[in-house]
Amino acid sequence: HETQVNGVPAWEITYPLAIHGKSWGTLRVGISLELLHAELKQLGRQIALFALLFGISAIALFYLIGSGLSRPLIRLRDRMETVGSGLLPDSLLFPERNDEIGDLEHGFKNMVQRLNHAEIDRREAVQKLLDSERLVAVGQTVAGVAHEVNNPVAAIETALFHLEKSETDKTGPYIKIVRDGIDRITGVVSQLLDLSRSGELNLQVVHLPTFCQDATLFARMAVKERQINFEMCGNPPDITLDVDRMKVHQALLNLFVNAADAAGEGGSVQFSCNVRKDHVLFEVADNGSGVLEELRSQIFQPFFTTKPAGQGSGMGLAVSRRIAEVHGGSLILEESEEGARFVLTLPLEKRKE
Repeated sequence: HETQVNGVPAWEITYPLAIHGKSWGTLRVGISLELLHAELKQLGRQIALFALLFGISAIALFYLIGSGLSRPLIRLRDRMETVGSGLLPDSLLFPERNDEIGDLEHGFKNMVQRLNHAEIDRREAVQKLLDSERLVAVGQTVAGVAHEVNNPVAAIETALFHLEKSETDKTGPYIKIVRDGIDRITGVVSQLLDLSRSGELNLQVVHLPTFCQDATLFARMAVKERQINFEMCGNPPDITLDVDRMKVHQALLNLFVNAADAAGEGGSVQFSCNVRKDHVLFEVADNGSGVLEELRSQIFQPFFTTKPAGQGSGMGLAVSRRIAEVHGGSLILEESEEGARFVLTLPLEKRKE
């Protein structure tokens, strides 16, 4: 049993002494437990320290594992909250992962990209609708105003005709100013009427090479007095398409004249025609100074012009785009290393109402 010997814990063992059946007493042996108790206390401290270290390590490990699992989910949640801000797919980049969370992030990114593409298409459709409504409003206004303008202009031209018969050195300059003003008014009204009638199509089958040759001939005639190097690049595909011949010629002629004005004396204008998938692309490029970035979104608006005052009505590109759109196509200004390059796109299939 355990006892105390001089204040020291010990085990006491008692053995009886019997020899040849005679009892000689007992043998008492004491074993000190002080060292054992010290070692047990040290072992207890070591176990407690190990348990503490194990607990801290386990908590840290669980925290790291939890953070590793929750961090991508938190990042995904934050990305989801930014979707409503209209951010583009480039702002939704995720690190590559080969687990289920990576699959979730990849699926979310694809969904956002599809939503952004759909939003871009929607905005373009809304903008085209607004542009069409604006042009229709302009056309409806012009249809009524043109008649009211043409009547007094005709009367002024008649009076001016009689004044020109009796023109003198003193009245000559004034008559010329009036004539230039009337011609400008007539030109603006004519372009406005073109805009109001651009939605009415008279479709006919045209042979594309012949169509391009005629357009090139009109272009050379329009710019022959400007010392412009006009070049037809390549051969148009030998196909036919359904278009309003006169209106598309008008749209191309507007582009040719604008390109010649931008190129200036001694400049060059290039015209080409190609087929891409199910569309015909007419490209008109010049080597002028190009269009400033801040003006690119305005050049197709009616009455907007970059030409000096009195040299442009700002209706050419608006009319040309309107003609392209009623054909089911488009007119855009593409990026170019030099000058400006306009691309008129028309569908090969016949336009559906």
